Amino acid sequence: MSRVLIATDGSDFSIRAARRALPLLREGHELTVISVAPRPVGGSLMAGPEGAGFAPAPRVSEELEEAVEREAQANVDRTAEALGVAVVKRVERGDPRSVICDVAGEGYDLVVIGSHGYGLLHRVMLGSVSNHVLHHAPAPVLVIRFDDD
Repeated sequence: MSRVLIATDGSDFSIRAARRALPLLREGHELTVISVAPRPVGGSLMAGPEGAGFAPAPRVSEELEEAVEREAQANVDRTAEALGVAVVKRVERGDPRSVICDVAGEGYDLVVIGSHGYGLLHRVMLGSVSNHVLHHAPAPVLVIRFDDD
């Protein structure tokens, strides 16, 4: 049985991508839907007597961390419900690009991820999770692209 990792951020776009991939997969696959709760980070540039440097990241409240994790769980639940098939639900914390690649290395045979089809400026400024996963995941990656969003 093949293992398929479906990455989602819970958006309508992400759910559409997951649903579009489903008919391409044969029955009998073990499907895992993953959403990654990014770790809130802080820190600020400051000048001190020794020159400029980064201040330590302030402690993020437990309430904020829990809210981010609840949102990630809701993303997984929304996507799983929209797929309408049995899935394993998984929520992780960290940088989505790295976490998806790390999880893909746990014996998954395919990673499914959506791509908004944004232009070069957007990718340069914000990065692209799907582009990173495409180039760094240790498993084949199916990118479902939409240009009309």
